[in-house]
Amino acid sequence: MADIFKEELELIALRAVPGTSQWMQRQVLNFQYSATIPQVVILKDFYPTYDPVLPELRIIKRCSVKQQADRVVLVKVATVDAMGNLIPVPTVPFNSLKGYVSKIQFAGTKVTLITKNADRVYLQLDIYYDGEYVESTVKTNVILAVENYLATLPFDGVFSNSSLEDAIQKVAGVKDVVLKNVVTRQDTVLITDPGTVKLVQNYLEVKKDYETSAGYMIREDTATYKLEDGTNITMILAI
Repeated sequence: MADIFKEELELIALRAVPGTSQWMQRQVLNFQYSATIPQVVILKDFYPTYDPVLPELRIIKRCSVKQQADRVVLVKVATVDAMGNLIPVPTVPFNSLKGYVSKIQFAGTKVTLITKNADRVYLQLDIYYDGEYVESTVKTNVILAVENYLATLPFDGVFSNSSLEDAIQKVAGVKDVVLKNVVTRQDTVLITDPGTVKLVQNYLEVKKDYETSAGYMIREDTATYKLEDGTNITMILAI
């Protein structure tokens, strides 16, 4: 009973602070969508909800809310594909989400909704490895470590060179890692030659940290610029 009462108090406390970034994030994650049955939000004691509440229709899997200047609230969202990978919300449900948000947003505020394809990061690495390990296996595991690091970044979090280095250093057989080149881009920007690009349009050579535009990122997937292509990873036997 004590735990139930505590949960009820926490729920009341959460409902008592409408209009905050945390409140808006919670409401967006509660958004329901069906391609066949209209999901119409209702206000119950001034609190937005559905009748019935169907958690299986909650398609927004990631959401961040940030207060901008002039009472503008920036909301980034993403859903997942059949493999569990983050993807942008498709057009039709995204338009439905816009209608939902327009009903629940607070007077005097402007909400900007964003859903985008993942940002990309191009890497050139020197990997010093222990000769007791198989070079090809170490290389494969380094790529997996990069993918896992990107996959586990908090939504709308910050990509960090040092944290990426730490993730790679944990790979069995890796003695040292040198990030020779780290270049990010938004999905809408075509890649040219990140080996020479310093700061052109939306390209950004990462010196330390990078805040994603989409809220999430993957490694570069353009042919010849993939991590496994060419000499983007140089394996060096540690002596």
